[in-house]
Amino acid sequence: MTIELQNIGMIKEANVKIDGLTVIAGENDTGKSTVGKILMSLIKADNTARHKNAIGQSKNFNSNRKNNFNRQIELLFDKKISQKGEVRLSKTSEVIYKIIIKNNECSQFNGIDEKASRDFLDCTFIQTPLVWDLYEFFVSIATLRTEGDIYGYQNNIAYPYILWDLYSKLTNKRLDCDKNIKLIKHVKEIISGEFIKDDLGKFYYSKENNHGIEEKIPLKNIATGIKVFGILQILLENCYINPHGFFIFDEPENHLHPKWQLTMAKIIVELVKNGVKILVNSHSPYMIEALKRYSDVVKIEDKTNFYLAEEGYIKKINDSNSETLVVIYEKLSEPYDIFEQMESDRFTNG
Repeated sequence: MTIELQNIGMIKEANVKIDGLTVIAGENDTGKSTVGKILMSLIKADNTARHKNAIGQSKNFNSNRKNNFNRQIELLFDKKISQKGEVRLSKTSEVIYKIIIKNNECSQFNGIDEKASRDFLDCTFIQTPLVWDLYEFFVSIATLRTEGDIYGYQNNIAYPYILWDLYSKLTNKRLDCDKNIKLIKHVKEIISGEFIKDDLGKFYYSKENNHGIEEKIPLKNIATGIKVFGILQILLENCYINPHGFFIFDEPENHLHPKWQLTMAKIIVELVKNGVKILVNSHSPYMIEALKRYSDVVKIEDKTNFYLAEEGYIKKINDSNSETLVVIYEKLSEPYDIFEQMESDRFTNG
């Protein structure tokens, strides 16, 4: 599957393969997150339209999907993404969706109908562990929401939709899939404890102290890196991480020590090996190198694709991962070149 973007946000052109593990590397403000937000908008719009059709809320599927896409764009981009742009999602030569955007609104949305099969039943955007700090706020918002409110507004209160979507998945369990017990156990071993929800619906971090006695630690008192892995633990326990959902890890290296960046990369690759489709945006050489090495180890290199985001283009050099990675490492090593120049200048100036 391939997503193609033209004149969307700061992206002049992107052609990105979604076939297992997709990694987009580049500096900040180069359009990496835009690909994920467009995919999320598309998947959410399609599935919301199907849901409304199924329960009889809407009879015009295509019009409903178009309106839902516009709503998603408003939530994720503040509607400022394009004066004129195109989005295409295709399988080989078959175009699944084609979206024309004019003046920041979807003017045309063509694609498979509500009866056709689709690849993803949902999309999850993991951007920050801040969701744990806002958990109680979201609990209070949830008590105000109406059944039809699926977006980031309630009683004129605006709240971050990406975090709300993640919060809802941390709170509610799915019952239609098998848990990855082995991976859940591994995550708990990494953080030397586990996240637990009490009878009042509040989460805390549980670990044994040096005397073998359980300590219940409020989430506001634990390290941010542990919160990152706590998101994975709960999503796995609630059965949201599975081959039917698409996952976007936006700069997962943030808040993680380089050693834990490698650990996170290993988990991501293991998920892809189990059939989960994942997009990773990163500017960490540790994360990118680890994703490459672990994907080779578990032999999913044929389903792993690396792209460089630069100057409005997201591209693969000569359709080669190895050539693309060479350029990525060169770009990400530029700070070391600055250090070397500073050292050279210091000696030159005496």
